[in-house]
Order: sequence, then C-alpha cells, then structure tokens
Amino acid sequence: MIVVLMLLILPGSVISQWQYVGEIDNAYMVDNGVGYAMGFTYISDPDYPIPCCTVGYLSKTDNDWNSFEYIWTVEGIPPGVPRNYDVDFYTPQKGYRMQLDFFGNTLIYYTQDGSSTWSSEASFYSSPDYFRTNIKMINDSTLVVIGNLTSGSDELSAKTIDLSNHSITTFGEDYYCFDCEIASPSPNSVFIITQVDADTHILKSTDVGISWEDHATIQSATAASVFFIDNDIGFIGTCSGDLFRSNDGGLNWTPLQNLGTCIHSISFYDDQKGVLGGDDGKVFTSQDGGETWLLEILDTTLPISRIRIMPDQTVYLNTDDNHLWDDLYKNEYALNVQEGRKSSSLVVGPNPVNSILRLESNNGIQLTKVSIYNSSGVLIKEMPYRSNLDCSDLSAGMYLLRAVESNGIPHWTRIVKE
Repeated sequence: MIVVLMLLILPGSVISQWQYVGEIDNAYMVDNGVGYAMGFTYISDPDYPIPCCTVGYLSKTDNDWNSFEYIWTVEGIPPGVPRNYDVDFYTPQKGYRMQLDFFGNTLIYYTQDGSSTWSSEASFYSSPDYFRTNIKMINDSTLVVIGNLTSGSDELSAKTIDLSNHSITTFGEDYYCFDCEIASPSPNSVFIITQVDADTHILKSTDVGISWEDHATIQSATAASVFFIDNDIGFIGTCSGDLFRSNDGGLNWTPLQNLGTCIHSISFYDDQKGVLGGDDGKVFTSQDGGETWLLEILDTTLPISRIRIMPDQTVYLNTDDNHLWDDLYKNEYALNVQEGRKSSSLVVGPNPVNSILRLESNNGIQLTKVSIYNSSGVLIKEMPYRSNLDCSDLSAGMYLLRAVESNGIPHWTRIVKE
C-alpha cells in the first residue's frame, strides 16, 4: 500500500514566541528548568573557576539557566584537539557524559544521583580526524556511543556500554560516520543512520545494541537526523532537505517533501506533535504527525542542532557554531498552543463554507488579525479580525486559517471551501 502524505509549509508568525535563553553550548534539558550544557569555549569568562581562554566544561542549572554551576572544567585545550562533548540522561538522576582528553581518548562518566557524583565508566581511543560522535542512553544502565572510534579511520563504530559489561561492534569501512545519529524508541529498537557512498543506510539493533543489522537503505540521500516516535513510526531528515517517514519500523521510507534546508534535528512529543531544525535558524512545527509543517525563522544564521521537548510541551533548541558561542532558545507555545487552542478557542462555521465564514473566540481572547493560506503554504488573504469573513473568492479546497491574539499568540484551524 502506498501512503501519500501532504506536506503544508506555512510562513512564520510576525511576532515570534521563541525566547532567547542565553549563550549555552550543547544544552540537554532533563526536565522543566533543569538542564546541562557541555561544550568548549574561547570566551574569557570571569565566572569560570579556571581563568583560561580555552575551557571545556559541563554546567548544570535548576532554574532554566537564570543561574548555573560548573560541575567539570578543563583548561588550555590546544587548537586542533577534537572538541566533542556530549551529555545524555535517561532519568533526571541517571545519565552519562562524554569528553575527550588531550591524547584522543573518549572518556565516559556516569551519575546515578543527578550529577552530585560521577564515576569513570569507560575509556577508549577515538580517531583524531573524526567529524562527530554521539551518545544515547537506551535504558537506565546502558548507552550506545557512535562515531569514528577506531584509530586512524573514519569508519563507523558503535560501542555499547553497561555498568557491568563492555562490548563493541565495529562496522566495516563501507559505513562512513559523517553525520551518524542514534534513535532509540525502546531498548529493543535502536537505530543508527550512516552512509555508504551516496546512500543512507539504517542500521538496527534488537538486543540493546549488542548486534546490528543493515535494516534498510534510502538511495541517493545523505541523512543528517533521525527520530522514532515509537517502534514503528520514524522520520529521517537529509542534508538536501528531504524528509522521509516510515510506518513499519524503518523498513520502508516514504518521501514527504523537500523543506529547502538541511534537516539537522528532529524531535516529537507524541505521534502528532513534532519539531524540525534546519539551517539559518529555520524551525518547523507539526501538529498532525508530520503531514503539515509551520515554518518560523529565528534571528540567527546558525543551524538548529538539538531539540528537546519537555513534559509540558515546552521546546528547547540549540544553535550550532561548532560548540562555540551556541545559543539556546525556548518556546512554551510551539506545540501546546496551535493544536490545543485550535479546538478550544476558535469557533468557525459553517465548515465547509460556501460564502461567509463566522469566526469567533469562546474564551474571551482578543483576536487582531486573520490570515488564510492555501495547501501550498501561500498566503491568500490577510485582514484585520472580524467575525464574518468573506470566503466567496476562494477556490474549492482545504485551507488553514490563522488568527492572532493581541499578544502575538497564533491560533490555527482548517477550513474547507466548497
């Protein structure tokens, strides 16, 4: 069965709901207000405990970065040393951090008490010319490390680390780790995207990362990001802007549409609400499982490298300047306004409409402007808010109506013109 999905890309809102949090590298938000940042900076900051202009660090906040503490720092990292640090938590208490020393060794540390104490878990050599390494916790005591972990090679390696047992699986030279990424909807479904020549290969493990199989291939595609909502539904974004979806556990992939930007990061809150990050501050949000997307452009020229969605649907995202001067943004409304208020705040009718559409709010909000977009994301008409909208000049089809509050918060609903 061939599934055809329509992708609707809408322009960004006039008043952005994305808040600039601060200059925070490689942030990992564990819960609302609680997060870690791990990276490298040249900035001479008087708050650093070590007065040096080249510092690697791990910091923690409990109050949404209004203040934070440095948990680990190292001074004087020389130019050319791989500056690749990462942190991943499975629960607010249990997590790993990864860092590199001056000799090219990857060091793994583990905490079980929310970073009060850290234990050394593993150390292994990394290729000095690798591009990227990632870690992903797949249960509360196991993580997978991927990257160029073999001396003098750019081939993909995957190392599964357990508190009591260490194992490593190394793939052959045909697998290249340029933008290799991990997704783990469950411990028994772990996915890695990697490259063979011009094709993207999806590798899968069903035994907590002990063994891997070449599960599927997307031809003529260079993948940059992957995310699985559950064991069946997954998304892959490519460097050329193509977005793919799988409904059968990554075995088959359906192209949705080209978004016109490298898709560096993907994250979903549930099977409906998701966020994509692209180049030049481009952020896409979806309320319908990836069928339609709203585009908003942040005030930055950097790519969006990491997205975290909190239990209350607040979205955090990091820009990427090679872990130098990265910025962190947050948005409380990106996912929980458009869909939630679509049904509870806007009242439209009749729908389908032939001529005059009634538009009202049912909870006292003050609407100021109304916009109507066609299925290609083109703005058809825009006007000050009024309760009776003339739709007689619209062609038959499906449209998205956007009504904006006086404070800039948008509300969306679908309408059909007969």
